[in-house]
Parts: sequence; C-alpha cells; structure tokens
Amino acid sequence: MNRRMFALLTMATVAIGSLFVSNGVTTAGAVASSTNHTISITTGGTCTNFFCYTPAKLSIFQADTVTWKNTTTVAHTATTCSTSACSGVGSGTGTDAAFNSGLINPGATFTHQFHGRGTYNYYCQIHGYALMHGTITVLAFAVKTSTLPGGTVGKAYSAQLTTNGGKSPFVWTLVTGSTPGGLKLSSGGRISGTPTRTGSSTFTVKVSDSSLPRLTAQKALTIKVA
Repeated sequence: MNRRMFALLTMATVAIGSLFVSNGVTTAGAVASSTNHTISITTGGTCTNFFCYTPAKLSIFQADTVTWKNTTTVAHTATTCSTSACSGVGSGTGTDAAFNSGLINPGATFTHQFHGRGTYNYYCQIHGYALMHGTITVLAFAVKTSTLPGGTVGKAYSAQLTTNGGKSPFVWTLVTGSTPGGLKLSSGGRISGTPTRTGSSTFTVKVSDSSLPRLTAQKALTIKVA
C-alpha cells in the first residue's frame, strides 16, 4: 500500500471514529501515585514503518502506569494482542486483563496501570500489527534500596528506604533481625535515631503498597555502626 492510499484510509477511519470518541484524555482503571512512563505514537524519525510506538519495548515495575501520547495527525489505538490479530503473537505472559484504548485521537493520551508481572504485547487496531506493535515487560515490585550508610555512635542517623514500582503510600515493617541499638524503622520506611553501640546489624524489611491486590516485597539489609 503506497503512502497516499494509506493516508486516505487512515483519514477515513478517523472521520468515522470521531463521531463517537472524544479527543480528550482516556484513562483505563485507576491512575496510581506511582511511576508513570510515556510511549509516544509517532511517525518518521526512528520509525521503521510509517507509524510506530516509541519506545516499542519498555520495561516497568508492578503498579507503574504507562501513558500513550498520540503526536501524529491521525488516530491510533493501543490494544492487547491476540494470535488472530497479531500474526500468531499472543497477548504475552502477563496476568492482567486485556486492555483496549479505543481511538486515541491526535493530541490525546491513554493511560493504563499494569499490576501483574510478565509481558504484554499490543498493537494498533487501525493500522495493524505488521505496521504498529510494541511490548511492555512488567518486572516484580521490589525493595530498591540495596545498601545502607554506616552509622556512628552518638551521631544522628537517617536513611529512607525506597521501592521499584508499587503504589504509594507504602507500609514498612521489620520481619526478622533488629536494627542497631538506638535506631528504629518507621512505617514510612525511614530508619532513624542515634546509634548507641558499635557493631553490625542485619535485618529483613517488608514493604506493602496500596494497590489492589496489595504488592509485597522483602529484603535483607545491613547497617554497620562505628
């Protein structure tokens, strides 16, 4: 199909779609207070085909959101793949329900939150899988903090624990072990206080987020006090 015919077909599709789809922002499900990632629907530039999703492959964490932004002059969709629609490629290994943006008109956006781990293959229903498709990989919710700063006896200490993914607010608890004498872990994930003795303390923390169903993660950490 040459570009002239392709453009005419796309314009006709948009004209029909505009009768029943708003040009505004479309949101699927609740938008969490978590990390949001943007995928541009674009043309030219780095596109191998006439239109493309940029980036075509994106890795995120559980409970993160993705916003597709249409920067072209025609409508598109972001729709979960099926083997029949996507040349034998299935929806992926992710456990979330299928998503479908409906028409994302020029200048509009569509936002979707991902909860289940795995891969999610999607395509544009208007222009077809061969022309426009992408994959989102959802990684496990986890404690991001890998190391904690050392402390000094008699000097104030403070360190904030963080996560990869998840919806805030988070609740942190101590599962095993104990923090150094004089230090406590708050439910907000801050370890603070004034160390009272030297030594090394290893303990395991657990964090729960506020998405539904709730996500949890654990990690062993160590604080050395001099």
